[in-house]
Amino acid sequence: MVADLVVTFEKRSVDVRLINPRQLATLTVYHALFVNRSRLQPSRWARRIWNGPEYVPGNLLSLNCKEHLATQCLPQHYDDSGAPQFSVLEAPGQAIASPPVVCELWHIGLPDWNALAHHCEQFHFSLAEARKVVFHKASTMGVTPLLPWVKRQRLMGFAFFRRFSVPCSFNDWTHQTLAEYEPRCEKACAVCAIKDWVEHRAKVYLFAESNSKNIPKYFYHGDQDTSASMNDNDAEETIERISIDGHQHLDASPVLMYNGHFCFGPKNEINDLRHVDRYAQR
Repeated sequence: MVADLVVTFEKRSVDVRLINPRQLATLTVYHALFVNRSRLQPSRWARRIWNGPEYVPGNLLSLNCKEHLATQCLPQHYDDSGAPQFSVLEAPGQAIASPPVVCELWHIGLPDWNALAHHCEQFHFSLAEARKVVFHKASTMGVTPLLPWVKRQRLMGFAFFRRFSVPCSFNDWTHQTLAEYEPRCEKACAVCAIKDWVEHRAKVYLFAESNSKNIPKYFYHGDQDTSASMNDNDAEETIERISIDGHQHLDASPVLMYNGHFCFGPKNEINDLRHVDRYAQR
C-alpha cells in the first residue's frame, strides 16, 4: 500500500520526505481504502482526501458504444438475444414502435428515465459520464434534422402527458408512470384549498405521526428500492452523501413519512393545530 501511495505522490510531484511516518501511515490507509480502489467508479470520499482530478478515461467511456447517436440514425428497436424477428424492410422514414426513452450510446429502448440511469451506472459508469459522451458525439456530428421516429417519440410523450398525470410527480417517464397514471385533472390542496394539476399534489396524512424519513431526491428519482422509506440513520447518511461538497442542497433535507406517504410531524402538535374543535370554535 505504501508503494502505491509513493507512486501517486511522485506523479503529483509531492516530496514524501516532508511527511512524518505517522501521517504517512494514515494517508496510506486512506489512499488504499477510498482513492486507489480496484473498481473504476471514483470514491465519494476522493474529493476530501485527494485534491487531484477524478475522471474516467475517454476510451473506457466509448467502449462498446455505437458510432452514431440513436437520434441520428435508426436505432436498434428489436431484441438482439437471438429470438426470431419479423422480416421487415428498414428505412430511415419507416414507422417503428418508439420506446419512451432511448440510450443514445447503445441504441436500446428503455421504459423510463430511472431505467436509463440504472443502465448508465452498469455500462457507462454513470449518467453524467454517459451525457459527456453524448455531448461530444453530438458536437462532432453537427446539427442534423430530426428523424421521423424521433418526432413520433416526442409527440407520443407529449400526447400522453397532456391526457394523463402521475400524482406527486414531475410528469415524465419514471418508474411510477405506467403504474400510477390517471386522467389529468385539477385537485385542491387540503391545507390551503388552492387548485392545481394532480401531478403537483401528494397524499398526506393530516394527523398521523411519522414512522420513517425519506429524501426527496430518492422519492422522486429513485427506483422501487431506493424510494422506499428509510430510518433516521439511513436518512442522515444519505444527507451527508448528497451534501459531500459542504453545501446543503435543497433536496437533501429529509421529509417525514408514514406508510409510504407524507405527514406533518409530531402527533400531539398536529392535533393541537388541526383538531376539529378549533374549527368549531371559530
